[in-house]
Amino acid sequence: MLRSMFVLCLTLFSSQLLAHPDHHLGDTAHSFYHAIFWIAFAAVVVKGISWYRNRKNQSNK
Repeated sequence: MLRSMFVLCLTLFSSQLLAHPDHHLGDTAHSFYHAIFWIAFAAVVVKGISWYRNRKNQSNK
């Protein structure tokens, strides 16, 4: 589980870095790519927080 989360984060951050040379796509496509990235990033953060809370609650039982 931790390995897959690490690979996912690594993929997201590497795709963020690769997005910057793509200014030849135009402002609309470049902005769209960044919007998709940040939406996916927020979803991963929310999922991670909910996973952590569920795990913490299970260990308290």
